[in-house]
Formats: sequence, structure tokens, C-alpha cells
Amino acid sequence: MFFDEVGRLTDFTTMRYREMEGEYSLDPWPTPMIGYGVLGGLNLPLRGQAVWNLPAADLVCADLEVTEVVHNSG
Repeated sequence: MFFDEVGRLTDFTTMRYREMEGEYSLDPWPTPMIGYGVLGGLNLPLRGQAVWNLPAADLVCADLEVTEVVHNSG
């Protein structure tokens, strides 16, 4: 896990298996937080990605944006 100077999560990286033509490979899988903002009174990562760092090039598997926060207060 990686954090910026004010303690916000900027990236979480793990190793993840992938299968390609019957062969398996264990590759880095970072999930960078691209932007922060306030929603529902909370300072949250509002945009992030899931990326496979592959030998040929990075493969962005997901690009997510939070547009609404609903929470149960009680």
C-alpha cells in the first residue's frame, strides 16, 4: 500500500495470476487512485483503476469513478 504526504491511499499493488493460452503467469496488479474529492461529507478516492503490468505494456482492466455515496447512519 502506498500513501501520499497527507495519508491518502494512492496505490495498492499485489501480484495476480492471469491465464493466456493455457499458460499461467504471476504479474503485478496495481490499483492507482487517480483523484480524490468530497462526496457525502467524506474525503474519498473518486477515481481509480485496476491495471496489469504486463511485459509488453500495461493493461487497464478497470477504470472506475465514484459519483454518489449513500451510507446508513444508524
